[in-house]
Amino acid sequence: MDIAALVTDPSAWVALITLVVMEVVLGIDNLIFISILTNKLPPESREKARKIGIGLALVMRLACSAPSPGSSSSPIRSSKPSVTPSPGRT
Repeated sequence: MDIAALVTDPSAWVALITLVVMEVVLGIDNLIFISILTNKLPPESREKARKIGIGLALVMRLACSAPSPGSSSSPIRSSKPSVTPSPGRT
C-alpha cells in the first residue's frame, strides 16, 4: 500500500488515533504505578528508582511495538499466527 492511499484512508486515521490514546493512557498508568511503588523506598533512592522504572517501561513498550525479527511488518499485521493450539485440545 502506498503512503498516499494510507494517508487518505479513514480507517488508518482511526487506528492511529486509537493507538495514540491507548499509549497516553498506558503511559499515565505506568507513571502512577511507578510513583506508588517508589514512594515506599527511602527518600534518597526514589529519584533514581523513578528514572529506572520509567526508562524500563519505555524500553519495554518500544520492544513490544517493534517488528519481530525476520519480518518486515509490525506484529499486529502479521499474517502468521504467533500461537497455534496443540492438536486434540479445544
